[in-house]
Amino acid sequence: AAHAQTPLSCGQLAVGTILAAGERDQFTFFGEEGDVVNIVIAEGGDIDPLFLVVGRLLQPGGSLLTTLGQATQNIDRLPTTGTYTVELFDNIGTNRGNYALRLGWVLPLSKQCGDRATVRCGEVVNGSIATPLERDFYSFSGQQGDALTLELVQPVGQNGLTVGVRL
Repeated sequence: AAHAQTPLSCGQLAVGTILAAGERDQFTFFGEEGDVVNIVIAEGGDIDPLFLVVGRLLQPGGSLLTTLGQATQNIDRLPTTGTYTVELFDNIGTNRGNYALRLGWVLPLSKQCGDRATVRCGEVVNGSIATPLERDFYSFSGQQGDALTLELVQPVGQNGLTVGVRL
């Protein structure tokens, strides 16, 4: 059974629990044709040890756009303007557990939420991740054929923090 649809805003961390076999939790967001969104799903504090949260992204009207696993997933170019639904559930439909979900925008830049900064050649930028599943965005200018060196350093003493980059 699907639970009521809960609206998501950019950058919002939504946490929930699948409490019964076959339960599906739904979240909605409004997207425009051509938008590129970022969806992050993670589990935490499982009730059943075999719980694996997965999901589906449904287009306006309810047809399947893509399946969602645990990880960061960029959805390239939403095909139409309207209300999209993220539906989360246990991968085999019988286990219970907790999950977290975050929605963000990659493009257009005007819709990005969270920390954003422009980086210039040779500049060192420091940042911080303040909330679970947070994403920070850094942009730079370049020309076709330019070579790029990017160094990502995890601060000393940040046990349990995994720092990653996607270009």
